[in-house]
Amino acid sequence: MDRYRIKCRCPVECIFPESARGAAPMGLEGERESIKIFLSLYKVQASIYLLDFQKMEGNPFDFMTLCARIITELKALSQVTSNPSLICHPACN
Repeated sequence: MDRYRIKCRCPVECIFPESARGAAPMGLEGERESIKIFLSLYKVQASIYLLDFQKMEGNPFDFMTLCARIITELKALSQVTSNPSLICHPACN
């Protein structure tokens, strides 16, 4: 089983734009809050992958929201790549 790993930090204001949540929360020392996650991508079979999400630091609710956004983006990318007619080529403009 092949695997690839990456550590990421995402500021909370990227997950919740100011219009949806208000001003981004401040941490204990005046820093902006962020979520630290660890992603592992495993290839389990040909064309079948497993993405493992692990929270390293941050609010659990923000972590779950970030995971949902990543999954939504991956689904959208999967639909576009599986249906080449959805991709607009420069000649279409």
